[in-house]
Amino acid sequence: MLNKVMLIGRLGADPEMRSTQSGIPVATLRIATDESFTDRNGNRTERTEWHRIVAFQRQAETCGQYLRKGSLVYKNAGISMLPLIRENRDLIVLERCEEKDFRRYEVVLFHRPGVKGRGEYVLHRILKREPDGNYRIAGDNCTSYEIVRPEQLLARLTEIKRPGRTIRTTDLLYRIYVRLWCAPYPLRFFLLKEAAFARRTGARILQKRKEK
Repeated sequence: MLNKVMLIGRLGADPEMRSTQSGIPVATLRIATDESFTDRNGNRTERTEWHRIVAFQRQAETCGQYLRKGSLVYKNAGISMLPLIRENRDLIVLERCEEKDFRRYEVVLFHRPGVKGRGEYVLHRILKREPDGNYRIAGDNCTSYEIVRPEQLLARLTEIKRPGRTIRTTDLLYRIYVRLWCAPYPLRFFLLKEAAFARRTGARILQKRKEK
């Protein structure tokens, strides 16, 4: 059985940096996560839990270079935001939003409900706001979208940290990427579907040739 945990929280201190005997960099992070709930007496309760996370090699170097006490961090998993965000290589910096006022083409973190109330946290892009106030959202590498309610949205992307480089959502090159790849999303959906079909067809042809 595979258990997956996603943590979104703030650093309680600067990353603790060290190296192993073989020279591998190691970063230790103390992350605080907040939980709000209503107890059985109807009182609103908030609880903070602390987590110890250890990063190695290039990811450790990135943590030590960019993260500081108070940073809101989220570790991305999966390929749905390629080519912008790379799994296990990029650090995501988020800005928590209380007013839920999000703009078109912003990358947002939202909670996707699941069975028995578990669900998961997802980092995707807003394509448009529907007339009923909900949001049409999809990953940059996805071929379809989903509808998300405003109360599901938690934070917006502000920066992507890589070794030796920071990508900000205010950068000119980032805005050009959004206009060329993200804005014409119906065309992007078509191109990604055609590329996937071509890959499947090619794989079947190669398999038949091997069987001969």
